[in-house]
Amino acid sequence: KAPLASVVACAAGSAGAYLASAAPVPRAACEGASTVQSLYCWGMLAPASAEGASASLFERTPVDVRFWSDRGLRVVALSYGEKHAAALDDRGGLWAWSLGAGPLPRKLPCERHAVSRLASTRSALYAVTHSGRVLEWRELDAALSGAAAATPPPPRVLDGPISNARASSIAAGAEHALVVTRQGDLFALGSNSCGQLGVGKPMDELR
Repeated sequence: KAPLASVVACAAGSAGAYLASAAPVPRAACEGASTVQSLYCWGMLAPASAEGASASLFERTPVDVRFWSDRGLRVVALSYGEKHAAALDDRGGLWAWSLGAGPLPRKLPCERHAVSRLASTRSALYAVTHSGRVLEWRELDAALSGAAAATPPPPRVLDGPISNARASSIAAGAEHALVVTRQGDLFALGSNSCGQLGVGKPMDELR
């Protein structure tokens, strides 16, 4: 149990949840620091704490994952897809893990982009940068676990109408995402099979 005032990030998916607590918790095993952040995970897709460490496919009670705290990092944002999850640390590092690639978080190549917000659809990860650009990793589970995935794939910077705006926040459903800009505009992208983009016609697009 974590006090609500101490929660700095949380994410929930179809089969699990994550909660990052700002309240420092004493942990003698963490060298050079007397207190560290706690990251609780339960359900499916709990990340491993270290290379070679196992992680249960299903965690039926919350477990405290030490992957970031053991590296002196704090998680500030989280997202949860169907087969992947992602975390943003306080130094701008973006990490992802998946069912196909295994539970050990892998750092995504986005050093040129300072990420501030995350959102996941069923298969894609989106990130908003401090400069207002929107990054996309499509089919992230397959990309992380593919034969060429020794180096995680770089993001695609969304172009078109949204490239002329400055995004400030993002939210995602199973197959679509909504982006709010600093100018107060709303962009919708992804599947529109059920009218979830709100454009009045059943077409997948970016508007």
